[in-house]
Amino acid sequence: MTAYRALVARTNPVFYGSPTIDILDTFFLFINPGTTNWYISPAQFADREQHIFDSLYVASDSASLSTIISLGICKQFIWLFGH
Repeated sequence: MTAYRALVARTNPVFYGSPTIDILDTFFLFINPGTTNWYISPAQFADREQHIFDSLYVASDSASLSTIISLGICKQFIWLFGH
């Protein structure tokens, strides 16, 4: 039986949390809750001590200006869903 580590709350000020997470290649994609922004993790993110979130890995949905509520990946395209 494999022993897993306990869940730990992240306190990094650059990690905003996210209502949904998706994966594209070696990146995790997140939503900044309540905004038009979304952000990504460093490539091959595995450990916060080795890979720190960069506050410049942020993009914005400037076309619709609606709050992003979810995102999804389909055939290497990033889909942003808002209201």
